[in-house]
Amino acid sequence: MSIPDRILTPVLEELPDYKMMGCMGEGSFGYVVQCKNLKTKEIVAVKISKDTSSPDDVKESGELITLQKLRRLDPDRACLIKYHDYHHVCGRVVIVFEKLDITIYDYMKKRGWAPMPICDLKNIMKDIATACKALKEVGVIHTDMKLDNVMLVDQRKRPLRTKLIDFGESVKTKQVCTGTIVQALPYRAPEVILGLRYTEAIDIWSLGMITAHLFIGFALCPGTNEYETMRCIIKLLGKPPKKMLDEGIYTRLYFYKCPGVNTSKKIWTFKTPEQYEKENRVKPKDRRKRILSSLDEIKSLPLHNKRSHSSEEISACVELMKKMLQIDPKNRISVYAVLLHPFLTDDLSLMSESEL
Repeated sequence: MSIPDRILTPVLEELPDYKMMGCMGEGSFGYVVQCKNLKTKEIVAVKISKDTSSPDDVKESGELITLQKLRRLDPDRACLIKYHDYHHVCGRVVIVFEKLDITIYDYMKKRGWAPMPICDLKNIMKDIATACKALKEVGVIHTDMKLDNVMLVDQRKRPLRTKLIDFGESVKTKQVCTGTIVQALPYRAPEVILGLRYTEAIDIWSLGMITAHLFIGFALCPGTNEYETMRCIIKLLGKPPKKMLDEGIYTRLYFYKCPGVNTSKKIWTFKTPEQYEKENRVKPKDRRKRILSSLDEIKSLPLHNKRSHSSEEISACVELMKKMLQIDPKNRISVYAVLLHPFLTDDLSLMSESEL
């Protein structure tokens, strides 16, 4: 990956304190380059926007507003990437962060998508939940939690430490707009798909999907459109409750009302793939790597070395997933309860016999 000279050259000329050492990646927002701060000698990650903007636009940038709010926190304790500074040069936003190692996505890809050892999974879950807790306490929803937005501090060191990155899509809890589409599809909560007003509970849903992806090595609900993702959710977890369907502004894109069995009342029914294709001229596909009818089936998958992980530990992990992946956000576990769950505190004696 290389950055066009027309973007990179004028930006670096305006930032003489930074010496470029190499390209790190590219996203929808812009490019990330590794630089050396010639004053502090620190190696940093510098994010350069693709699009140009005015100084007034920069002041309204959601990412910068969030980063300024997060400055009151200790980034290491909060498991959030450390933000150093920003510049507005040549009409482009340039943000300087600490340099981390690699994303969890790249780490899993490097491992051939083998299921992650439970000891590593616990550390990653604790760190992401800690980051979610920190965001909640400053009134921010990340809205874009996925494997690409969680980075390892150093993949060679144990225990693994991770930090949450990329606040470009973050929103203030009090400024959520009903019907706004956020989150990558495999991590998108049902209330977002249906067009309901959402809360920080959508980040917990994403954490549940991330946990499952790392635990089993593949996405639970893959999809290239909302219909495919919702279809996976329903097959795995059941249909959203009537109240959610009644209030969703996008419900009729995926459901229709028809008479129920032995009743004259009309009930919400999920559209068949044929109905959806006829209406949208898009043929839905089932993109699941493995078909599961419930999260409990994960407990019996031959994923982990039984000698290094007890069946009780695996069951406890799945039970926590079930609490994070409640379809109704009102029933979803809070981030505080996630951090206190027996799976993460290693106190399985608190689990009931039915859960284990």
